[in-house]
Amino acid sequence: ASRCAMSIGGKARQKILSSLRSLLGSPPQSMLLQETVGELVRHTDQLTDVISVINRNEKSLSKYGKQVFSQSDEDGITLEIVQRLFDRKGVVVEIGVGDGIENNSLVLLALGWRAVWV
Repeated sequence: ASRCAMSIGGKARQKILSSLRSLLGSPPQSMLLQETVGELVRHTDQLTDVISVINRNEKSLSKYGKQVFSQSDEDGITLEIVQRLFDRKGVVVEIGVGDGIENNSLVLLALGWRAVWV
C-alpha cells in the first residue's frame, strides 16, 4: 500500500513540476523576460530624468497644464503655446476628435478660433 501511495505522490509531484515549468517557461524565456523587465526599468529611469529636467526648465510648458475640455492638461498648455506664438485668432484642425466632448482644440473654439474636426 505504501508503494502505491508513493507512486501517486510521485505522479502528483511530476505534474506540479511540469505545471511550474510551463508557467515559468524554459530558462531562455525566463531570462528574456528578466532582460525585458530590466530594460523597462532602465527606460523608466531615463524618462524620469528627462521629465525632471523638463520640469526645471523655466520655459517648460508643463507648469501651465490645466484641464477644462481636454482629457489631461492640454488646455492650459495649448493656451500657453498660443500666447507665445500667435497674436490673433486663427483656424485649428484636429484629427481624431471622437465625440467632440473631450479634445484639445475645444478650448480654442471657446475662445473664438475656427476649427475643423475630423
